[in-house]
Amino acid sequence: MPAVACPIPGCEYVTDDLDAAIVAALIIAHTTTHTPGAKVDRVNRPVISAAGTSEEWEYFCLDGSTTSMPQS
Repeated sequence: MPAVACPIPGCEYVTDDLDAAIVAALIIAHTTTHTPGAKVDRVNRPVISAAGTSEEWEYFCLDGSTTSMPQS
């Protein structure tokens, strides 16, 4: 199969002269460079203050964030 150019205007990407299945896979993989990625918001870590109550600490431990009290 002859070399295939990216169909996006202004893009100069061209595949090599390879088998049709490989060329198709290369063009599909290349199109990911033209699609904007989804913005992922950071997840806030759970926090607890030193002045927290025992109930808050118990909830914090049950949340799966930690299993034991930090050592100073």
